[in-house]
Parts: sequence; structure tokens; C-alpha cells
Amino acid sequence: MSPRQIDCENPMQTFEFNVSGVEFARIARSEHPKLGQVPTVFVDETAITYRLRCARSPTSDESRWLLADNVWPEGLFLEINSCDVEFRRKLHHGKDLPVDLTPHIREGSNELKLAVVRTDMKTALAGWALAVEMVGLATQETIKQDCLQNRIIPADTIKSGITNHLNAVDSGDEIMIVNDSITINLVDPFSGCLICEIPVRGVDCPHREAFDLDVFLMTRPRKKPNAASFVDVWKCPICKGDARPKCLIVDGFLLEVRAKLAEQGLLNKTRSIIFEKDGSWKPMAEEDDDQQGESANSEKQPQAFKSPPTGVQPVVDIIDLDSD
Repeated sequence: MSPRQIDCENPMQTFEFNVSGVEFARIARSEHPKLGQVPTVFVDETAITYRLRCARSPTSDESRWLLADNVWPEGLFLEINSCDVEFRRKLHHGKDLPVDLTPHIREGSNELKLAVVRTDMKTALAGWALAVEMVGLATQETIKQDCLQNRIIPADTIKSGITNHLNAVDSGDEIMIVNDSITINLVDPFSGCLICEIPVRGVDCPHREAFDLDVFLMTRPRKKPNAASFVDVWKCPICKGDARPKCLIVDGFLLEVRAKLAEQGLLNKTRSIIFEKDGSWKPMAEEDDDQQGESANSEKQPQAFKSPPTGVQPVVDIIDLDSD
């Protein structure tokens, strides 16, 4: 169920959403516990769960909704298919957490009822929304293969976007600052020292820098080693934007940059590149400690790489890695 605004003038509201037969067959099943034991839920890549979230929703945009903090306002009462919803509040969990609806979901139509039981909260509920979210599970290898096979943005497309940005003219500005080049950092923000092997970022990220896919996936917080990661940990480490696996793109230009730096033996000497408005780029080589006192004239100048002729697509090799 997509985010639905809470009508603060209506004390009783009903929301409906449908679960298809295919989706219902994939719902994670729980083992009925003995008295006093916590239920055990069995999940794999085919299983899905459902959860309920409440957040202040300035827009219906999915990415912005998912980045909003979950909060349970006071004075709400909810039930799903005639079963009471027990809120997971900050007092007991450190922060307000989404509610698991999986045990109460049924095939076909599902009914979520909301009641505002405190009249003094009506105004405070303005701008808040509810959504039922479907959560799936994927292994690191599955995510990686999906990115490499379906989410690579060609190098020419990336370079064209950068050159268009550098050559853009805004006639509405009285004072215009024109940049002939931009600097792009190549280092993964998690390691702080490695150039990204598979450079990715969120599809809506406003920056040109990327982070390494493998490092990003391995560093997602989880309860214990080899367990599934937490759900709400998919934010871009650079801009804090939406970086869920299905929203990641692979930067084909930075893949090309890494390959050419490797050919030149500059991977360990480069942290950034300078991209010129004509489409060429050159590495900003890092000086070794024993070279810092030498004359700049004795240093080898980094090679500038020109864009390929129009219509010639650069070849990107996709390596199909074996499963663990």
C-alpha cells in the first residue's frame, strides 16, 4: 500500500490493499513457538514480509518516503484484518520501529482501520501518512550480478552528462561562474584508500563520486555475522540518499577510468581525476614521500585521456563471478 495521508478531520478511517495469490504464496512462514518462546520466521530469497510504517510525508516520492523516520504519533489506534496493531515505541526499542504485519496478512483484500482516540491530536496529525511495505531478501551475489548485468550506465552517457553540465549556460544569472573542469574523487568512502572496483551510487544521487559495491554490501549493519542486514540501512554514504539495491547504478565511466589507470600503473598513485569540458580527463597523481623534495620538472606528467569518437561505444567487460 503506497503512502496514504491520515485525514486529521476524520476520527475513523479505513485503508484497503490487495495481496495477490503469487505474493501470498511467498509470505515468510513462522514456526509456532512453545509457550513463552519467541516465534521463529523462516526466510530465503523467495520469501517476503509485510510491515507498517508511519512518517511525515511531504511528497509521494518513494525514495523520500523511505528515507523518512518512522514515528508513531500519540492518540492512534490501528487494527489489521480485525487484529490489534501493537506499536513498537521508542520507550522500549530506542526509537519508534515499523510494525510487522506478516502474520495477519491474508490473500486478496486486506483492511487496515485507524482511529484517532485523542481529539487534541487531530491538528498534530496533519501531514502524516501510513504505508504497508513489502520487504524481500537477496544475497550479496544476487545483488552484485543484477547490478553488473542490468544497471551499468554506459561511459558515454556519463561523460555526456558531465560535459553538458560544464558547458551549460544559464541566461537568467547576472553573474555566471563558468567551470572548465571538475574533480572527481575515485576513492571508496568506506575504505578511504581503495579505488572502487565496482563504482555505484543511487540513481537519484546528485554527485559524480561513487562507492564500492562489495564494500557497501559487506558493511551493512546486521545482528550477527552472516545474518541478513537490517532493512533501513540503505543510504548513500556520500549524500544519505536512497541506495537500496534496486536503486543502484554502476558508473561505466568510472569503470573505464579504473581500467585505464591500471594499464598505466597509476592505481596506487591516484585518488582523483580532473574531467575537462571537452570530455578528456587526467589523473591527479599522488606523490610518494621520497619524491616530494624533487623538482616538479623531473616528474612524469599524467596522461590525458580523450573521449572516443562520436558513435564509438567503449567496451565494458562484465566478469561473471562464481557463487560462494
